[in-house]
Amino acid sequence: MEILKTFYEWEYWSGIMHNFLFVFTIYIIYLLIINIKERTLLNILLFTILIGIEITIHELINIRNNKITKYL
Repeated sequence: MEILKTFYEWEYWSGIMHNFLFVFTIYIIYLLIINIKERTLLNILLFTILIGIEITIHELINIRNNKITKYL
């Protein structure tokens, strides 16, 4: 059981997922620009949810690194 806990609480997961979701976001933006048929309300809502997840992961990284988020 300790191995699973160590696996799920590995500190680098948030960084890996942050980079993966960034690349995924770039891919989705590319698809929405190229494929006009894919510009549906459902896809735009899913894209918005993806951006929200990325922001949450970014905030968790900042909290773990004791950095204060500064908004311009």
